[in-house]
Formats: sequence, C-alpha cells, structure tokens
Amino acid sequence: MKSDVILKHLLSVRRDYRRSKMFESRLAKEASIRIAIEKRMENFCSNKGGMIRSVLERPFYKMVLDHLVVNDELVLEPKKIKSSVDKIMKEWTRKCSVYSVLPDLWACQYAPLDYVWDNAFSGIMYAVSIGKLLSVVGGLPDGKTAGLSSIPNEL
Repeated sequence: MKSDVILKHLLSVRRDYRRSKMFESRLAKEASIRIAIEKRMENFCSNKGGMIRSVLERPFYKMVLDHLVVNDELVLEPKKIKSSVDKIMKEWTRKCSVYSVLPDLWACQYAPLDYVWDNAFSGIMYAVSIGKLLSVVGGLPDGKTAGLSSIPNEL
C-alpha cells in the first residue's frame, strides 16, 4: 500500500517536472520569436539587406581567408590577400565579348519604339554632383570587394 502511494507521488513529480520543462521550452521559443521579430524590425529600418535575407531565409555563406596561394606564392598579409582577391575576381568576371552586329532574330527587339518619345531619357546622362556621390559612397558598408568600378567603399 505504501509503495502505491510512493509510486503515485513519483509519477506526479515526473508529470510536474515534464510540464515545467515544456513550459520553459515554450517560453524560450516565444522569446526567440520575439527577438527575431525585433531584429527584423530593426533591420527594416537600418539594414535592408539583412532584412531581405532574414525574410527570404537564404543561407548566408562567409569565407575567411587567412592565407592565399597566388602563382605558387603564399600570401599572408591581409591587405595583400584582399587586393589579390579583388584582382582575381575582376579577371574572373571580366566582360564577355558581345556581338558587334545584332543577329536578325534580335534586331526587331532593339528597334526604336514609335510610342517612346525621343527625349524620354534625355535627363539620364546629367552629371552627378560630388555631394551626391559622397553621400551614396558614404552609405556603403566597409570591407567589401570593389566591383567593376574599382572604387572601394573605404573612401
């Protein structure tokens, strides 16, 4: 009889323990959801790229280069690694050759359209002011590889 009471008590303690663990797990999950929502809202205002990555749930790959072998030479200095990677990427993504004469198949696609005004894009080639250029470049993140323009973000 006494063993039945002890068994019931142990089962009750076990049930209460499992419930408390489930409750803690639910609280932790709700907290992580709340943190993710806050981070997404913060990214919406200050880090649009991070917000889009978060919404699309794309995997993020990061490469850390602490050394590089270029032409059988070991490069260890971080600035030389960055400049070597920049050079390699520029060569790798160089412009491909394009047709000097458009094939007949595509000529009609690129013919002038009657319903587009001749001056529709006249303002597109206005000179960019230095202030506007500095404003745009100043908003770019540091530590990124220079693109085709060869202008690094660290100005």
